[in-house]
Amino acid sequence: MASTINNVISHKVAALSLSEILSSIDLDNYEQATTTYRKPSYQRGLKKPVSWGKDLVNSIIEGMSMGSLHLSSWNKIIIRNGEAPSVDAFYNIEDGQTRLNSCIEFTKGKFNSKYGSYTDVKSIFDAYQVSVIILSKANPQISDDDYFGKLNTNFSHLQEGTPLTASDRYASMYKAEGYTGSPLVNFTVKLVNHESLSKLFKEFMKVTLDSRGKGKDLANMIGLVSGIWKGSEFLNSKYFTHVKILESAITEEEMSGIVEVLAVIQNIITSALEKKPKYKSEQLASLFKTTQKFTGSMILDIQRCNSEEEKADVSNCWVAFINEYRERKKTDKNNSWLDDDVYKSLAVGHRRNCQKEDFQARLGAVQEWWNNRGGAAATDAGASDDATEYEDTVSELSDSWSDDEI
Repeated sequence: MASTINNVISHKVAALSLSEILSSIDLDNYEQATTTYRKPSYQRGLKKPVSWGKDLVNSIIEGMSMGSLHLSSWNKIIIRNGEAPSVDAFYNIEDGQTRLNSCIEFTKGKFNSKYGSYTDVKSIFDAYQVSVIILSKANPQISDDDYFGKLNTNFSHLQEGTPLTASDRYASMYKAEGYTGSPLVNFTVKLVNHESLSKLFKEFMKVTLDSRGKGKDLANMIGLVSGIWKGSEFLNSKYFTHVKILESAITEEEMSGIVEVLAVIQNIITSALEKKPKYKSEQLASLFKTTQKFTGSMILDIQRCNSEEEKADVSNCWVAFINEYRERKKTDKNNSWLDDDVYKSLAVGHRRNCQKEDFQARLGAVQEWWNNRGGAAATDAGASDDATEYEDTVSELSDSWSDDEI
């Protein structure tokens, strides 16, 4: 026989305008608030950066969904000396306070949307309808303590949902029937799965994407491709950094430029492994899969070249540097050589972060290391042959990338 179900909470779905919610809201004073919409004590005091808020507000103005809010309904009897009892009716925000906080900041003029200030878009913004799930006591006999306790538990469950990763977000923008998709996402998936670059993505980076572009490495690959295409500002996997270019068209010339840089990277790693074969149990993917380690600085170095001599020197530099790192790592898993010798003059942030100045700082340190070794003069007899070989490979790969494949 099934056990008796004694629900504490019931719920219903409603729709409210943003103006209705924002006209009486207090996210700072928790249970001391006197507004219609408040924040319970177990809610976090999280606030998103302005860039996140701008994206949210832009999507609201464009009519996209900001997601449902969860509110709990409360009615408390207030008795004050000398006054008749009154009812304090309000809603606690169980889920959605960070979104609402960004909306509040927009209405207060802390930032503007791409369509202008709050005043410019007030009529559209205020009328926006928000889907709301209203929680309430399953019956009036339930005590406030039991109700509050169950809401607390419900809040924990809401926060334990699996969040969308950057790769999930990018994959949702891959082309489908009736949907052209993001040019950047489509092109990146095509690159990763293209036979001519299989050594780079499959063998060296160990990247796996299915036919729909899904896979945990997609965000890193977007950062790699977009960084080559649009510059070092995009040499990272952060989704919201890339929102402004996700719908941008990529010209044939830009595609060829991206392919060329990737082909050079592939040939540099190939040359490094030919000179120093992979040793037993060596893991290479972590060196190249993210732009943070070496690939970001390699891209900047490759793209600054204006002559064949510079290209050859860049190739020789990175072949030697990669192999020096690999050799040191055989006996020192932490590879203190990189921080203690090569990056010794760099600030901690420049050694680890993925902003333009960080990649430039790391590249400068590698170039200094190369020059101290004698640079091009230190190259062995076989290196110039390698340089010629990789130029031939780049040409071959670029020629193979026909329009219909893209």
